[in-house]
Amino acid sequence: MLIAGFTILSLSSFPQETSFGVTAGYLNSVYSIEDELYNRNLSESGYYVGAFLDISLSESLNLVPGVN
Repeated sequence: MLIAGFTILSLSSFPQETSFGVTAGYLNSVYSIEDELYNRNLSESGYYVGAFLDISLSESLNLVPGVN
């Protein structure tokens, strides 16, 4: 709740530049599970698409919310 309030206050009290963008890519993850009884290697892969909004709060601070 505190973070949401700070974000809303920051966005409304400073003039900011905003830019919009899209992201896309391929994700390949490999992980292993080792136990006393067995060893198992698993892998998952897939594509993702998303969007983000880059909000400049100051010269050295940007807020970048996004959805994948």
